[in-house]
Amino acid sequence: PTPSVQHGITLLSGNSVADANGPFLGLGFSYMTALRRCKFDRTRLNSDCAFMAARDYKYARILSMVGWFPAWQGKEIAPLGFTSQNGTFVPAWSDYDQQLRDVIDIIYSYGMRTELTIFADAQLMPNFSTRQAHCDRVLAAIAGREHKIMHLEVCNEAWQNGFPGSAGVSDLREFA
Repeated sequence: PTPSVQHGITLLSGNSVADANGPFLGLGFSYMTALRRCKFDRTRLNSDCAFMAARDYKYARILSMVGWFPAWQGKEIAPLGFTSQNGTFVPAWSDYDQQLRDVIDIIYSYGMRTELTIFADAQLMPNFSTRQAHCDRVLAAIAGREHKIMHLEVCNEAWQNGFPGSAGVSDLREFA
């Protein structure tokens, strides 16, 4: 890969995103299986990143965990062991932290940053303390890689992915 030169962390500048080079068009794409591809199919991950970078995308949106809903069976991203909605047990990835760091580094090697969705299926970790531990784990993994991060998304579609009602909103605010 031949990365474009990027400097510093991403900031908001008026209605634009910017880094030390100034404002840039924050064109991104969702790549929900990127972390799984990092672990199980790096050739495809690299090919996909090269393809998107060649089209001037600036960041990839990835998920840090997923697998609760049956549609994700066989495509899970498992920071911890869990039982999915359909009763299937999914073991934790013993190398999860390294895979998360690697996917961020690989995406950046193509000149793109990462938008990281911390909770995509928070049902996998139903109590607050486990969720806090996951959030802390993700933040530890990106430490030193802040310049490779476009931004963090606390939760995708929170109302259906583990943060319903006023208690869910309160928890989301706490994590944000």
